[in-house]
This record gives sequence, C-alpha cells and structure tokens, in this order.
Amino acid sequence: MKKFILHIGSGKCASSSIQAYFGQNFSVTSEKTSSSGPQYRYFCIRPGGDFLSGEDLLLAHQSNLAGFVCSCAIQGFYNNAVQTFKNIRDSLAENEVAVLSFEAWAEEIRSFDLSHVFKEAEIEVEVIFVIRSPFDLLNSAWWQWGVWTGKTLKEDTKNRIGMVKFAELAERWGNLPNVSKLHVVELEQNPFKRLQEILGLDSISAPHLNVTTHPALLEHLIKYQKEFGRGEHNGVIEFRLNNMLDLPKRKAPFVLDPDLRKYILDETIESSTKIAKKVIAEDPAMEAVFSEKYLSDRHYQERPVCKDFSNFATSEEREALTTALIRTALGNNVIKLPFSAYRYARLNPDVLESGADPYKHFLLQGIKQRRPY
Repeated sequence: MKKFILHIGSGKCASSSIQAYFGQNFSVTSEKTSSSGPQYRYFCIRPGGDFLSGEDLLLAHQSNLAGFVCSCAIQGFYNNAVQTFKNIRDSLAENEVAVLSFEAWAEEIRSFDLSHVFKEAEIEVEVIFVIRSPFDLLNSAWWQWGVWTGKTLKEDTKNRIGMVKFAELAERWGNLPNVSKLHVVELEQNPFKRLQEILGLDSISAPHLNVTTHPALLEHLIKYQKEFGRGEHNGVIEFRLNNMLDLPKRKAPFVLDPDLRKYILDETIESSTKIAKKVIAEDPAMEAVFSEKYLSDRHYQERPVCKDFSNFATSEEREALTTALIRTALGNNVIKLPFSAYRYARLNPDVLESGADPYKHFLLQGIKQRRPY
C-alpha cells in the first residue's frame, strides 16, 4: 500500500516555510532526501482534483512570488477526493512517498467527511499537525486575517476559537481509517528538525518565510486598506513590501486583554490539557511551555495590550518605514542617514508653514525637488 504524508496545519504555525521546504527539496525526487529510506515527492492538489508534481511543480515553486506552493482546500476537490488520491498513488514509483500540505486541512475535517477517502483510495497516511500556543496563534491570526474583515477583535476571536482546540482536531484525524500515525509538533520544538526526525531525513537547510510585518507598515496598510486592496485572504501587497523593504524585525503588537485571554483559556483548557499530555509524553522538556502558554496565561500577563488598531506604531518605527521606502524608491540604499520628519520640516520652512505631512511631502515632492533632509 502506497504511503502519503499529509501536513495539515495549523495556520500561523510556519506553514509557508514548511511548504517552501517541501517545494525546494521534494518537487523532484532526488538522492538528498534520504540515504537509505523512501524517496519523498511533493504534490499540490489544485481545485477540481488535478495536481502538480515533478518539473511542473518545481517551476511553479520557483516562479511563485510568495516563495512556496501548496494544495488547495479540501472544499476545492472533495467531490473527487478518492480519485485524486488514487491518481497520485498511481503516479508514485516503487520507493516513493507522496507529500502534501495545506494549512487549513486540520480544521476542514469538521466540515467534510473523510472517513471513506483514504480507505477507498487504498493508501496509508501519516499526518503531521503543527500547533502553537492558542494565545500566540489567535494574536497572529488577528493581524493576518481578522483586522481586515471589519469584525471586532472579540467577534473574530470567537469565530476562530475552533482553530486552537487542537485535541479535538487531532483525534478526528487520528481516528480516520488508514491513518497509521499522527505526529503533533509544537512550534517551539523546531518544526524542521522534527520533520526530519519523523521522515528519517538527513539535515536539509530550511527556509524561513514567516516574517512578521513591521508595525509601521502594518499600521499604514490598515489605514489605507481600500487603496491597497488588502483583504482577509489577499496579502500580496503586504508580502511584496515585506520582501522589498529592509525593515528591522519586530513582533506583532499583542491584542489579547485579560478578559479575552480568560475566554480563550476557558474554551480551550480541556483540549489543551489533552494535547499537552500527548506532546509531553514524547518530549518532557515541553512541560514548561504548555504550563505557561496553554494551561494558563502567565506568559502574557505582563505584555502591554494594543487597543487602537490604527495608531500603534512608535514615531521611531514610522521613521524607519519612511527611510526604508525612500531607500527602496531611490534604489540600492542610496540614502544612508535616517530620515527625520522634524529635521526635514526645519530645513524646509515652507513645508512647516503649510502644515503638510513631512513624510508624504518628501516622498511625493521633496525627492524630485532635491530638497535637503
């Protein structure tokens, strides 16, 4: 029986980097995947049930702006799921194992009955499920998706709470016919090291695509959301700017106040207790992580809470953004000194007198006019 490895998420748990890792290393079967064991081959299922593999997938991976490619949601191929997995199975060579990934598959099992799929496709499945602290995941999910929806933070958190009931999702996947193993990996365990251990691979360099957007850039995109077209599932402009601008790394602002943390804890404590037992049984060193970040909110009690989602960057962060934009606009880091709005206004009294925003004035007029800064 042919074997499949399914990475099912969760979202906001290094999925983009994992998919880039699969695309870089397993699009085309090569000897570097494993010295003695099976050869891993990456597949991406497309809407309708067609799939990419081999040279076509490698080309898609290399040409994709985001740096990775992945399968579509189960919803996109559910009606043809059995046949899709059969087709992938039949394309495998004798010693090949299929690898597939989509970050929302974990949660989609609530909406789609997969109890017959793997059995009828006559395949053996191992599942890899990456998790992280419910507080960190939901905080990250707010900035990635929620803030762009028009919903309140409380509404969005309640809408996504199912994402972090990990034990329920793990149990559903683990109980599917023909699923032989379910591996739960906590994000702080180093997912790539754990992947290599699970798959029996030699060490392979891993990409890191999960870059947190700089607060000033995030703030600006939120203020001008309609102009830039940033939506819940359309982050292309944000991704491009993150790649283009040389901005210092910052953590996303923390948005979960004590009342919301209590709600999350009350909703997830039973599930977190179960999943903690599974992970700690395999790795006792993870006990402190679960104690501080899953079974209580102690790790977060001293963190300042951001409440204004349109005005949270510091003046220094805004200046860093302006400087990065100017440097990028001029190319090759031509401007070396940090841009100061105060200094620019003082050096150009007409700007000060007009009341114009020094940042916008410099970008739109000052550069062209060779104004002093």
